[in-house]
Amino acid sequence: MMSMPGIRAGVRRLLRLPLRTRDQVHADVDEELQSYLDARIEYLVARGMSRADAADEALRRLGGTIDEARERLHHSAEDRETRMRLRERLDDAFQDIRYATRGLARRPGFTAVAVLTLAIGIGATTAIFSAVNALILRPLPYTQPDELMGVTLITPSRDGRAGNDQMVWSYPKYQIFGDAQHAFSELALYAGAQFTLSTGEVEQVRGETVGARYLATLGLAPSRGRDFDPAIDAGPGAPRQVLLSEALWQRRFNADPAVIGRTIEIDRAPYEVLGVAPHRFLGLSWDCACERSSADRVVMGMNKSACPVRTRKRRGDTPRT
Repeated sequence: MMSMPGIRAGVRRLLRLPLRTRDQVHADVDEELQSYLDARIEYLVARGMSRADAADEALRRLGGTIDEARERLHHSAEDRETRMRLRERLDDAFQDIRYATRGLARRPGFTAVAVLTLAIGIGATTAIFSAVNALILRPLPYTQPDELMGVTLITPSRDGRAGNDQMVWSYPKYQIFGDAQHAFSELALYAGAQFTLSTGEVEQVRGETVGARYLATLGLAPSRGRDFDPAIDAGPGAPRQVLLSEALWQRRFNADPAVIGRTIEIDRAPYEVLGVAPHRFLGLSWDCACERSSADRVVMGMNKSACPVRTRKRRGDTPRT
């Protein structure tokens, strides 16, 4: 006979009875099958058949060989045992949930503290993982990112006056630095800013004011259209040009290729749309919707949060700034 056939899940949980192993299930099936054959043979012998004929008839009524019957019964018993285990686990889980719910309902103060602690922990873990994933685990979306550097301006301490490591870049400083340095093969300026798109519905978007070699320094190229003209770095009066982010191009212009070459208004000034920025590229500020040229800006980086210069280091050189 199969062991413990009718024990309810709650009783099994209360007594902490161990679940049967696969070998125990097979042993119970073999024992029950042999008991059935013995009973059938005894019945047929009592009806006047010889023991050999009774054994053959009992096997015939199984619908196949004894090995085939044993395999079918093993499979059926395993399925039943799996369903029983699943039902017991679900019953255990529901019982634990009911117990925990009743306990939390009786102590609302503890419940509020526990929920708040979990929320803060999950939020902090998610934020830390997002930062680690973006900065360490996931490679930067640039060509040879190990050669990219950010250059900052620092004034040393002198005559008892403290130094300043938050100096901002201006366009004249950038030109002097570019002419004097020999460590970098590419230089590019960028500054994050808030823009107002006034073509059609007025909308404010985050963007960057950049130099002509901005994308080239990062080893990138527009996904559609063309890059900035070198002439935009000549100074005031140079052509006003803009690259749209892929998201802005799709959302505001319905991914219309015809927008390339058209003129749109940014901060009430006309800008020619040169193309669409690389796929998922959001600028070095990580949230910009467009890149516009610096043709109307003689001085760049007037705000301290937007003063870095992006550079590409020559192989084998050590920069000196």
